[in-house]
Parts: sequence; structure tokens; C-alpha cells
Amino acid sequence: MSGLTAGPGRFIGASVQRREDPRLLTGHGHYVDDIVLPGMLHAAFLRSPIARGRIERIDLTEASQAPGVVAVFTGHDLQADAASLWNFGTEAYPFPAIPALAVDDVRFVGDPVAVVIAESRYLAEDAAEMIDVEYDFQTPVIGREPATRDAEIVHPELGSNLAWSMSVEEPDVAAALATCARVVTETIHQHRHVNVPMEGRAIIAHC
Repeated sequence: MSGLTAGPGRFIGASVQRREDPRLLTGHGHYVDDIVLPGMLHAAFLRSPIARGRIERIDLTEASQAPGVVAVFTGHDLQADAASLWNFGTEAYPFPAIPALAVDDVRFVGDPVAVVIAESRYLAEDAAEMIDVEYDFQTPVIGREPATRDAEIVHPELGSNLAWSMSVEEPDVAAALATCARVVTETIHQHRHVNVPMEGRAIIAHC
């Protein structure tokens, strides 16, 4: 394609220096952890180590009595104010409730089960490790095919693992394939993709 050249401001194929590196590498970066307010408290979450299961028992006794701990909450404590963090569902395909903390069961590894509020991050994390949780392990639903068979329902209140369905008028695919010289059938698995920022999500509330 003659006549097309990469002019100033074009970044594709160019070695572009990061403008933020000097600030970060010399310790001048500003993160949420750098903000200190009078009387600030810190939260640490206890998260599920299993992919799916019922919460049979939670013992907060030791954590509640740990040094510097102000409060310990479970899903039942927050249910009235945070029964679901968001809802993108429709009447035909309702979205499952997403509580701030798991109430009766956990549905993925890392599902938050309890939160400790303490005078420092370290005291909160130490106390979170003192929480004793007993789970009734259940079979996790892994992969598209097991999920579509509805053998194990992740959200029993919905009755199905199907989150959304739509139908469109399609051409006669079978007839089209019958005229092809070669037909290739393959199942493609997409790996998980996760953004890894230098600083995760964080929030400071002040009132």
C-alpha cells in the first residue's frame, strides 16, 4: 500500500517509553494505601477455599476477641442492607442475587464469607485467619457442557444454569455444509483472561 507512512503520534510498532516509570520507581507513586485518615479502620476478607459448598457453621469467637478488632461481619449481618450488589437480569432471565458476603453457600473459590474490621490491616488479616468455617462440599460446575446439562444447579433459586438465550432466523446450515469440499469440526477452548493492575480495587469511606 504505497503512499501510507506512519507519521508523528503513531504507536504501532514503535518503542514507546512509559512516562510513569520514574515516579513509580523512585517511590513517588500515590496509592490508596498511602492515604491515612484519623481513626481509620481496615477491612480484611475471609474467602472461600472451595469452588462450591454449603456454609454449615461459622465461628467468629476467636476473631472477635483478637487485638485491635472492632467488628466481624458475616453475610447474615449484611443481608438487610446488601442483599445483592447488582442485578442485570430480566423478567425472563433473572440474575442471581450477589450478596456482599456469602449467606448460605459459596459458589466460587474466593467467594467472600466474612469480613473483619480492625485498627490496622495486619490485625484485620490476622483475625480473619482465626475465623473457623465448616463447609459441606458440593460438586462444582466446570465447563460449558456440564453446565448446560443442568445436572448440578449453581443457583437453585433460578432452576437452571442458563443465564441467557436468544434465537435468530438462521440459513440452512446443513445444506450449505453439504456442498462444501471439506468440513472441519473443532471445539475451541478460550483461556481465562484477567487484568493484573499494580493496585487492585480499593476504597476509603470517610464520614
